[in-house]
Amino acid sequence: MNFRDVTKLDLLNTYRKEIDECDKELVAYFEKRLALERQRVDCKIETNFEEINQKMKNHDFQEELEKFHKRVIEISKKATKKHIVFIGFMGCGKSTIGKVLSEKLNMPWIDTDEYIEKKVGMKIPTIFSVHGEKYFRALEKNSIKEIMKQKPSIISCGGGVVLNEENVINLKNNGKIIWLKADPSTIYERIKKDDSRPLLRGNMTEEYISEMLHKRMNYYKQACDYEIDTKSEEIEDIITKIRDLLLF
Repeated sequence: MNFRDVTKLDLLNTYRKEIDECDKELVAYFEKRLALERQRVDCKIETNFEEINQKMKNHDFQEELEKFHKRVIEISKKATKKHIVFIGFMGCGKSTIGKVLSEKLNMPWIDTDEYIEKKVGMKIPTIFSVHGEKYFRALEKNSIKEIMKQKPSIISCGGGVVLNEENVINLKNNGKIIWLKADPSTIYERIKKDDSRPLLRGNMTEEYISEMLHKRMNYYKQACDYEIDTKSEEIEDIITKIRDLLLF
């Protein structure tokens, strides 16, 4: 990564921080509005108008909150034109969480491995066995370039996408990157019966997973904007965390 790239990334991070501060102010104003609305409702209830009392006394403002979230989502998508990118080791939930978030935010979902499979008409394990990992990584790099040109999407990346510096630059310039994490034992339990992982064929052990994860750890850490541990969280809780991090 040259000096110019580092400077651009620093500038992008500065912009993100400033936008986050603006969004926090928006949320604070909305919370103030909700507080005033609650006071207004309480005042109406105290008038003892039966119809108002029945309608308002148990109102928790969830509907207003959901409307606010949806509006912020629409504004954010139009204003930032950014992808939401999931990185992390295999078995950390990138595809599962990506699909759910796609439905929640009404954004397209792209799995980079599936994208490559459709592009070449060949399954990932076959690509590895016939052409090797180097060929696959070249396909992956070109696919990332293509995907970045598409409209804002939820993108679940293959576990090794961060090993290529050009991939990281493309992802950072066009999206917000969330690293989904899990410890080796959790990953092993999730994928131990999955024989579609070419890099783990003949090495499906917790020890080997730990070794691979250790080698990639710094790549994930340097590439990401945010980190979320998926070990013991329910999917809905993870989605809520993502919405909080991105202020959706």
